[in-house]
Amino acid sequence: MKLTRFLLTLILLLILTGCGNDYEKDGLTSQSEDRYHLYQVGDEDISESLWEAGVRNLYSYSIAESQDRAEENFPYLKIDTLPSYFVFDSKDLVYETNDIEELKKFLLENNPQE
Repeated sequence: MKLTRFLLTLILLLILTGCGNDYEKDGLTSQSEDRYHLYQVGDEDISESLWEAGVRNLYSYSIAESQDRAEENFPYLKIDTLPSYFVFDSKDLVYETNDIEELKKFLLENNPQE
């Protein structure tokens, strides 16, 4: 009886700790359901360029110190070319590109709630 209870508790614990994805666990997802989080690897700060283009749907924005650091911290992200831009909603990765103009277009044409 005790063994059965222990096994059920262990299985439940494993299921609960397995819920959620790596993006959420690593803090890459947006903390807002109606805005995105942008994670950038390489290149200079583009926040001013995005603002001037009319992008207003970012909740947060972070830049990796280096490609090596990004790959070490987030090995599941594909970083083949620099710069790399990754856009997250409150649950998952929703867009990635290496082109700032494509990034701007995506951010201007999409909202997390849609």
